[in-house]
Amino acid sequence: MSGFDHFGQVSAAGLTNGAIFALIALGFSLVFSVNGFLNLAQGEFVTLSGLSTVVMTATYHIALPVAAVVAIVLSMLLGALFERL
Repeated sequence: MSGFDHFGQVSAAGLTNGAIFALIALGFSLVFSVNGFLNLAQGEFVTLSGLSTVVMTATYHIALPVAAVVAIVLSMLLGALFERL
């Protein structure tokens, strides 16, 4: 692998990670502007969704798009349950 190919892959991975962090920060900003206080539980639900996706993909060999959708739905349901408690 040449240096330029490696640079392209690292740049694409960095841009992808940066976009994910920007979406998380946008969610924090939106929740703070609406509620007036910082709700850090959102970050835990994002982490839960990501880890659930990895477990479903690696352990149960579920396709990545399907695992991501299932993880998002499960996190949404868990969030609604926590809100009601």
